Amino acid sequence: MLLLSLVLIVVSFNVNLVEGIEEPSRRMGQAMIYDPVNKRVLMFGGSVYTNNYAFYDELWSFETVTSSWTLVETGVKPSGRFHHSMVYVPDRHQILLFGGWSTSDKIGDTWVYDIASNSWLELHPADHPSPRSSAAMTYDEENKVVVLFGGVNGDTHTDVWVYDFNLENWVCMNPSSHPLPQYGSGMVYDSVNNKILLYPGHWSTSRTVHGFGDKVWVYDYIENTWTELDTSPRPTGRYWFHYTWVAHEAAFLLNSGTGSSDEPCSEVWLYRYEDNSWQMISTEEAPITRSSSSMCYDPDTRIIVLFGGADVNVRQLGDTWLLDSETWTWTSLDDVSQITSTDSPVTVDTDTRTGIPGFPAPALIMGLVSLVYVYWIKRSESR
Repeated sequence: MLLLSLVLIVVSFNVNLVEGIEEPSRRMGQAMIYDPVNKRVLMFGGSVYTNNYAFYDELWSFETVTSSWTLVETGVKPSGRFHHSMVYVPDRHQILLFGGWSTSDKIGDTWVYDIASNSWLELHPADHPSPRSSAAMTYDEENKVVVLFGGVNGDTHTDVWVYDFNLENWVCMNPSSHPLPQYGSGMVYDSVNNKILLYPGHWSTSRTVHGFGDKVWVYDYIENTWTELDTSPRPTGRYWFHYTWVAHEAAFLLNSGTGSSDEPCSEVWLYRYEDNSWQMISTEEAPITRSSSSMCYDPDTRIIVLFGGADVNVRQLGDTWLLDSETWTWTSLDDVSQITSTDSPVTVDTDTRTGIPGFPAPALIMGLVSLVYVYWIKRSESR
């Protein structure tokens, strides 16, 4: 029995360790950036919901060359959260993270992750946006500032905030005109034309007056102005879609999300500022329609990485898809039959999880109990 107990412990340890670091668990509302120095995608946070929310504080790395996930261990880090805003700052080789939805509802903290030292640091700027989730954010490479727009915390927002690294502070811009108050929109920096592009999300001017925008907006940091651009054809309005900037196409890529239409949003759209036009790309095998997922473009392989989200029934997903931006073909790294399973994910609160991933496992508990029992029997017999 002692030998059996040891076997149970070893098996439980190894199985849970592998399951814990092989790939991220199902989740929604996580955020991704591309690290060009180490040639990998970095993903932080997310949430899973069954009877309540569990918030993840994990940092994961994905390499498109090997199609593999790795859990990145760090020390002090932001609390678990989802629908936070996160951007890569290339000239500093850092990530800036703001807000989101955590255990204390919407939050308004600012963190910097230094990739070279693998360390998080919470910043305490004198001014900052109010607590919120689902705000759009990007990095203006020409002016070297982070730009944040909108978000929600009870009310939806229209404010524009800029984080200036020289001032070490957030600055409220207060442009004279702006898009409608909204959340779940997407913003990218057009590095070819040095433009900040916004595709709107869910706007709301009251609890009964709301909808979905479908026109591109351009924000000019120097002039502090918004400009709305009309295009046709264009994607149907939606929010919580996944998106990314595709450098070699000089295009803003938009896919999936939740909208007012009952039609699936599985088509891929590309917006090009130079000719102010949308192009719809049809793909054969494609991920199921989802929202609150994350997407990131790898310029070295020209592969776009998509992970997780929530399906139309708000079941969290844990699948990884790769989109080849040259052939526009999707490849799933998972068993699609399992992805569309009706099983609900297990809630795991990683804010309180320490030590071995997956600990404690039932087999491990049984093994430890058995060891204690055998030790007690042997000790009794020796008396």
